[in-house]
Amino acid sequence: MVDMKKRKIVAITGARSEYDLMYSIYKAILNDDRFELELVVTGAHLTEKFGYTIDLIEKDGFKIGRKIYNLIDSNKKIGRILSLGNQISELAHYLESAEPDIVLMAGDREEAISTSMTAAYLDIPVAHFFGGDIAKDGNIDNSVRYASSKFSHIHFPTLTEHKETLLKLGEREETIFVVGNPGLDRFLEIPEMGITELGTNMGEKIPESDYLVLIQHSIITEVELQAKHIRITLDAILTSG
Repeated sequence: MVDMKKRKIVAITGARSEYDLMYSIYKAILNDDRFELELVVTGAHLTEKFGYTIDLIEKDGFKIGRKIYNLIDSNKKIGRILSLGNQISELAHYLESAEPDIVLMAGDREEAISTSMTAAYLDIPVAHFFGGDIAKDGNIDNSVRYASSKFSHIHFPTLTEHKETLLKLGEREETIFVVGNPGLDRFLEIPEMGITELGTNMGEKIPESDYLVLIQHSIITEVELQAKHIRITLDAILTSG
């Protein structure tokens, strides 16, 4: 019997948000004997400020090929691009030595553009998840996502509409596979939690009715308006009763 060489896949993750979305993909690869999976962990995963979430990755049982400490602790816009530059340099050295068959990355954060551009220059195939989406506020995420798609070779968008966006960007149809949102798979693993248990975990008593959950995503291009935006939202909540 021929001993088939495992295909080496490297995935880059920089934050809990996209890691949770990609978790089921990583798990499927890990459990498939045809593949060898390594994760490059970088960005917010490696800071106490954001919860040092690399602990969760290690608990999930994934092999970590490299930790890339790149973040500059700054609230100024220049801090973000300097952090990105740090990431590219470290990532280039790692990918050159690791020699993966393919690189996986997701979304529209710094890791998406640093990974896709670096791998493309090293002639390593890139698979991009969540391409073709459109942020309605027109922030930098759109540019990063589109540029990442152009540097990528295989595309896994969540919706048919996103596939149409990729086609308009000039990507070939045979390279695009609409797969839905893998983040939904994780709900199948999470046990249901009642209001009482949720309140206990949060240290708060949550009423059985008349409550709401609010998530407000600040807009990076309108930082100076954040105080006004959250005030408008809070006023609307008070008005709603």
